[in-house]
Amino acid sequence: MVGRGEHGAGPLTEDADTHPEAGEQPLEHRPVAVVTGAGRGIDRLLAVRLSGAGYAVALVARSQRELRETARLTEISAGRAVPAR
Repeated sequence: MVGRGEHGAGPLTEDADTHPEAGEQPLEHRPVAVVTGAGRGIDRLLAVRLSGAGYAVALVARSQRELRETARLTEISAGRAVPAR
């Protein structure tokens, strides 16, 4: 669980009220999270949840195909993710 930080990102909950404006906030004003192993499993879920909570997420994984899919899922969750090489 991630609590509110100095940037105001909300906790990771399933409540839609925690990120009503996440997609509207400019990327440079969001707190940043780097998620390694983001191509699958719990780390993919973490990346999607962080993105939905208003974080700009940098994704790192071994498989470019899985990385692209995680990036797609984070954008669907009202966030923004940047796949890293």
